[in-house]
Amino acid sequence: MADTNGAALLQLLRSSLTSLLTDALTELRQAGGLAQLGKAGPEWAGSGFEDRLLAPIVDGGAAANPVTARVIGALRKLTQIQGRQATAGLLGWNPDPANPAAERGIACAVRIEADNGGFAAVMAVTMDAGEPRIDILAKGRAAQSAALALDGEWSLSAGGHVTDVVEIRLPQSGSATVNRGSSGDTIRIDLSRTESAPPGRDPGIDLGATAFTATLTMIGVSPELTGGVQIRGGQVRIAPGEVSAVVPRIAPTPLDVDLALSSSTGVDIAGSPTLTVRLPSSASLPGVSTGPLDVELIPKLDQPPRIDVRVSCAIALDLPDVPIHLSIDGNGFELPFRLGGPALAFDPLELLLHTPTGAAVGLSLPIVKGSGRLSHTDDGYSGMLAVAMPPLAVNALGALNVRTGAFLLVLGSVFPPPGIQIGFGFAITGVGGIVGVGRRIDRDALTRSVQDGSAASLLFPADPAKAARDLVPMLDRMFPVSPGSVTIGPMFQISWGGRLLTGSVALVVELPDPVRLSVLGKIVLAVPDPALPLIKLQITFFGQIDPSVPSLSFLASLTDSNIAGIPITGDMFVLVRGGADADIVVSAGGFHPQFDRPAGVPALNRIAMTLASGPMLQLRCTAYIALTSNTLQFGAFAELVAEVAGCGLRGHLGFDVLIQFSPFHFIAEISAAIAVEVLGETLVGIALDFSLEGPGHWRAAGRGRVDLFLFSASFDFDESWGGSIPAAPAAPNVGEILTAALRKPDAWRASAPDPATTPVQLTAAAGVALADGGALHPRGSLSVRQKVVPLGIEIDRFNRVPITPQRWDVVDPVLGGGRPAPTTGEEREQFAPAAFLTMTDDAQISRPAFESFRAGLKLVAGEVVTGEERGIDFEYETKVISRHVSTGSSAVLNIGSLVAAVERVAGAGIDHPLWWHTGLEAVAVSDGPTYALVNAWSFTEATDIAPVSRNATELYQAVVAARSADPRRVVEVAQAWEMDGA
Repeated sequence: MADTNGAALLQLLRSSLTSLLTDALTELRQAGGLAQLGKAGPEWAGSGFEDRLLAPIVDGGAAANPVTARVIGALRKLTQIQGRQATAGLLGWNPDPANPAAERGIACAVRIEADNGGFAAVMAVTMDAGEPRIDILAKGRAAQSAALALDGEWSLSAGGHVTDVVEIRLPQSGSATVNRGSSGDTIRIDLSRTESAPPGRDPGIDLGATAFTATLTMIGVSPELTGGVQIRGGQVRIAPGEVSAVVPRIAPTPLDVDLALSSSTGVDIAGSPTLTVRLPSSASLPGVSTGPLDVELIPKLDQPPRIDVRVSCAIALDLPDVPIHLSIDGNGFELPFRLGGPALAFDPLELLLHTPTGAAVGLSLPIVKGSGRLSHTDDGYSGMLAVAMPPLAVNALGALNVRTGAFLLVLGSVFPPPGIQIGFGFAITGVGGIVGVGRRIDRDALTRSVQDGSAASLLFPADPAKAARDLVPMLDRMFPVSPGSVTIGPMFQISWGGRLLTGSVALVVELPDPVRLSVLGKIVLAVPDPALPLIKLQITFFGQIDPSVPSLSFLASLTDSNIAGIPITGDMFVLVRGGADADIVVSAGGFHPQFDRPAGVPALNRIAMTLASGPMLQLRCTAYIALTSNTLQFGAFAELVAEVAGCGLRGHLGFDVLIQFSPFHFIAEISAAIAVEVLGETLVGIALDFSLEGPGHWRAAGRGRVDLFLFSASFDFDESWGGSIPAAPAAPNVGEILTAALRKPDAWRASAPDPATTPVQLTAAAGVALADGGALHPRGSLSVRQKVVPLGIEIDRFNRVPITPQRWDVVDPVLGGGRPAPTTGEEREQFAPAAFLTMTDDAQISRPAFESFRAGLKLVAGEVVTGEERGIDFEYETKVISRHVSTGSSAVLNIGSLVAAVERVAGAGIDHPLWWHTGLEAVAVSDGPTYALVNAWSFTEATDIAPVSRNATELYQAVVAARSADPRRVVEVAQAWEMDGA
């Protein structure tokens, strides 16, 4: 059976029917009446199964479960059919007459008398080894009977054609088993209900007159069940939900629909196995029209199981004398039909009204015309409106979060050609801005949108409808809700040479903390004319300055670009970052394949050109170049496919280069292959992977392969030649360089003490002397810091020039007069480890580009003796300024209270807490990787030898020192999160 909603619904109906009948059997057994039932009466003689039928079940007690009670009550209604032409009832069932101890069940039986014979059918419910089982038996022949009344609403008819006896066993799941039966045997049961209750007025569904049919036919040795449900005179009532104030009443939609059932294909509604149907609908008010009504059945295998009926339609408003057209989508509700538990019907308490999914807006005024789209999101609404106000065209893109009140508005106004001329061929062709309250910029999401080109639609889109489709679902990701944040900035569009070059840029500031400046823009070059360009380059870019790090990042991406029809794509990225995780990265097209991108650096698309993309010839080239503080990386790759009728040529050529600056060293890896293929088989081909390392001592290594139609051969090589690496330049005198750096005035900084910690008041002249650095406060501090040599570690290079391994530090500092100067801490600076240490290629790629090393000390004077204190009288004045602003009552707002509220908030300063969310819990984010020294056998921190610093280089040198002191000690450097228990 196909895996569709219809198949799932059939399985749900089958399992639910089995469960309902099994619960009824269990309840009747517990009542204790089944064991005392005798044989069935003479009216069942000759039915073919009279030996297994028992007497009718008259009383089973009151069931605790209301659904089970309703099922038993419905089955007992069969006893209403009694007469000369037909008899039926709920009877006991003995599955094995030869075994008196067999566990008894229940049976629904019906017998039809006819002139040429008769027909009898039984549905028996028993338990087999604890599992429920339904047996269907029939015998005889009779045409479909007339409707046999069960009560005032329901009636039953039956008939069939059975050669001898048919007996089919139906387990709760799986295939049916045929014990007896012949091909062509048929059983048909019809159950119908007349329309009884009057239609409701609340949102919901009335089924009207309903008929159920079920036909069981033997096809060969397999049973085939078919049937259906026919609904006539029903109706669906739609509640307009959130637009009820505008549309007070929508006319009910007639519900006349057929459901078909087949054991091989499942259930379908109006021929749809997905269980969806579209019905015509109408409105009850002038100026209001409704679209088709979509009805969907959704089977839910929950406990208890249910069928959700989902109803939705569109409502269009074209009110007289109102120049606004509104089309609202997704109006409707969802109503479950319970198949167990406390109910066996529609559950009105679980009716769920749908919030409209969106609305199309049209505006038509004598001067202003426009259109737009509003969509509903999880927490609010977002959309776009394009308005033409000759000679201007205005686009507005916005998002509102209903739960938090955060909103975003991107507004752009485009001037008609030639714009506002500002000289030298430049013209301002558009102005606008971005305003977000309770919103911030998500750098990662905006970066991704720049790379795929969708961010370009934020800036004066040429096609507002396409911009709305692309951007509306992304607004909450690019500008997520951030209570207390404000995002604001202007937006401009400038063109040059008419439409030859157009640039759009938005400068956005994020407030209050952290303060960040972002620039978002696009540049479009179209030569000779945008209508039919020979060259089109569209560059979308995004840059951000974050003083809190501090960092500067810039990303530019080529999208929707081509040169003479040749597509060109790629990304460029620049990062300059300070702080604990300092780094410098410049890349066009990405990085070396073995390079681990630093934090904050996105995956970049290669600079790529597709020179040919036809069905017979494909040629594509990609390239990259990157510069970091440790390495220079570049590479390229070209791929060719030329094929006709399964025969052709395939090949590629690529290289990747990693260069170390000092001493100069490089590794180049080259890969090339070409093959002639016929119908997927290689006729002749050659491939080579080659690496070259140098200069000085050169090394070439690689592997090759030659393939012919009849055989193939491979070869490897590894050759070295040349002399030693050229001698390095003369080693510099690091001590003299360090001494000179420490003697510079800008290496020293004097700091005054906190005025609250000292009673001494200085004169103005003394303050000037302290500020100029000519004097040091007795209780102040003095710090010295240089930026040329990392202190406290062993270095073997200086600015990448090899030197004798040495360690430099500042020890036992003294002040004037030879007095010792106690130290209160250390000064640290960012250094590039590769400039001072010999590092492997892997270490240069994987280790941080910059690390924080000790660069100086903080000093204080020794014991300070002060003179006698002198008292002085101070005069002061106290003034209390209240910061409380009353916001008044939160009762129903009228115009008067609105005006009063505006007056109150207008009197508050911009820094007043009324405008900002306070008491938010801050989340601390690590600036970069934290390292630790760990015991290799347990991966716990080696606290006895680990230095205070988490600098990776200092920890690596601590490992060397620990192993030198105790060769048995096995310690390693790891990131802190890798430790046991971290």
